[in-house]
Amino acid sequence: MAAILEHQSKAKNQKPILIQTATVEYAEQITDFLREIVKEAPYLLTAEDEFTNSYTDQERFLDRLYNQKNALALVAIHNDRVIGFLDFHGGKNKRNQHDGTLGMSVHKDWRNQGVGDELLKALKQWAAKHLTIEKISLEVFSRNIGAVHLYIKHGFNQEGRKVNAIKMPDGSYSDLIIMGYATGK
Repeated sequence: MAAILEHQSKAKNQKPILIQTATVEYAEQITDFLREIVKEAPYLLTAEDEFTNSYTDQERFLDRLYNQKNALALVAIHNDRVIGFLDFHGGKNKRNQHDGTLGMSVHKDWRNQGVGDELLKALKQWAAKHLTIEKISLEVFSRNIGAVHLYIKHGFNQEGRKVNAIKMPDGSYSDLIIMGYATGK
């Protein structure tokens, strides 16, 4: 079972946010949140017309993460509304189960307010206590300067770069920066 103790915090705008495990009860809210995110977020791999998750798909996804020992899903909540989502998947094989991949999205109205910061803190605290997880990995669009700075602030190091890995709708390209964080084990 992958879960954290929920905790209250305040965003930079002084509004309360709750960070907790994303359980199946949040499947509809998370699905709606992600549908909204893919419409406006330019730095996601999935385009709006490619997002096909149903509420049932999201329930299955959250249930699977909740029941995996080296996976975790978190939500950031304000006034009973999902404003941020983070998922982490550890490797499935013996040789890579110590390393996992992170994905995170924050609602546009809550970016630069500390929501991503709180989600990352919660993940890092969980990973530090986890017996298996030694590394958190991610890929981020090189153009997503705010996210790159957030990850560096949290101790992530650039490990590589996939040049022109992303073709933007306007025909331009973006690199993907490969980053990693060692939990200290």
